[in-house]
Amino acid sequence: MKKRIAINLLTFDSPALTGVGYFFVRLFEALPPLPNIEFIFFCQRRFELEKVICMPAGVQFRRVDVPNFWSRAARIFYEQCILPFLCRNMDVLYSPCVANPLVKINYRTITTIYDLTPFIVRNKYGLLQGIYVRTITRLLAQFSNRIITISESSKSDLVRLLSVSESRIAIVYAFVQSRDVSCVRYDPFFLTVGTRQPAKNLVGVIRSFAIFCNRYDTENHQLVVVGGKGWGRDEYSNLADSLGVGKRIIFRGYVPEDILNDLYSHCKGLILLSLYEGFGIPVIEALSWHKPSVASNVSSLPEVLGATGITVSPHDYKEAARAIKAIADDPWKYLTGAEDQLSKFSASNQVANFLQVLETDNAASKQTAACMH
Repeated sequence: MKKRIAINLLTFDSPALTGVGYFFVRLFEALPPLPNIEFIFFCQRRFELEKVICMPAGVQFRRVDVPNFWSRAARIFYEQCILPFLCRNMDVLYSPCVANPLVKINYRTITTIYDLTPFIVRNKYGLLQGIYVRTITRLLAQFSNRIITISESSKSDLVRLLSVSESRIAIVYAFVQSRDVSCVRYDPFFLTVGTRQPAKNLVGVIRSFAIFCNRYDTENHQLVVVGGKGWGRDEYSNLADSLGVGKRIIFRGYVPEDILNDLYSHCKGLILLSLYEGFGIPVIEALSWHKPSVASNVSSLPEVLGATGITVSPHDYKEAARAIKAIADDPWKYLTGAEDQLSKFSASNQVANFLQVLETDNAASKQTAACMH
């Protein structure tokens, strides 16, 4: 009998993807033919699923349109009170982010808890949104039949902070497809990627880059900042001006993937001084373009970086500036072991891990239910 897998995409309302979106899209675009599985995507009517995901041949899917939501509260109500009944004839309901019904009607739930940033960097969200995100994360961590996360570091955090049993957690690493690196250059600019929010520590990136410019730079390097505006719209440009590097920092905002790849292929390297990362997709994206990273020595980043690049304290701007200088002088020196590191995050291995979670029989869910009673 064909297995029906419902996919909860109610939070997706734009083709502008961030880390969670890229993780999901790349996972589904790498699926092999699956004759015994049908995917049913629950989407807002305005979400252009077919433009966002190029579904491979042999993967059976259909979409179910739900109303467009004009507020987060409306979406949450629909997700918790109506979606469970729409999915009552499904085998599995999977969400690629922390948004899934707590009620289950004859199906298993699988939820991706990408990371625990809201618990570690408390000012990532405003007060009420932060309370909601932490609450729903705790509940889904306990009531979902399986949890998918994206690194050993995040798995450890789920066990330590939310008391999730290791047996209920599966790791599916983020990954990137192979690149045509014939066009790679090492132009005099660095790249930093991520929505502007406190956990990304863009202040630390700008201060470190300013020290590099003032003490070490001999090639007039620039810094290109890519990512949605998020928090602190003018704060960062004002900081750059006050440090005397305003003309050397370019704020690009969100850019489509083809432009982002062009930036990766031409930059000298990546700077990612996050206070916390569940994975750190920009590091592996940079590595796929043969570009080293200056990255924080916290959470998952050392795990993703491996022997490549340079890790530093996200609070030590002088140390970060010296690391930027080292990569500016000789980026190739910090790419040793890049191919071995990339092979750890191959698409085939991660797709196999994902499908294994989807096709796990109901024994695990029955055991979980018994424990909760």
